[in-house]
Amino acid sequence: MQNYFSIPNAAIFDHELIDSGHKAIVDAMNEIVKAFNDDPGSECLPLLRRLDDAMRSHFAEEEAIMETVNYYDVVVHKDQHQDILGKLNKIIESYIAGDSNCVEQVHNLFHIAVTDLMQADLPLKSFLEGIGYIQKQNREPVS
Repeated sequence: MQNYFSIPNAAIFDHELIDSGHKAIVDAMNEIVKAFNDDPGSECLPLLRRLDDAMRSHFAEEEAIMETVNYYDVVVHKDQHQDILGKLNKIIESYIAGDSNCVEQVHNLFHIAVTDLMQADLPLKSFLEGIGYIQKQNREPVS
């Protein structure tokens, strides 16, 4: 499968749970784009629900880690997660209401998610590195 989205190097935590969650989200987004490129009439709702499940699961895991390590910005980070889930919910509602332009909306959501990575996850990563919860390493992008 061609990957339309990938995880930026800076967003790789070298933490199995966090990285696998990010990968599940990116994989779900790539699956939506691939389905529509292969067949523009594809049924998008199950794929959008898979993306929603991946995001909810990842966010819950990440939030549990933040609580465990007493992350200083946990409330703001949780709010950002809720904002992203709200935007995805609007995409799902729009699709159910008959807007079949799912791919463009997923592209927009990906940009929102990358913004979350840059504004919320990177400071979390630095915090986790600073307390020795994860080790700083350079890696290739995960696709």
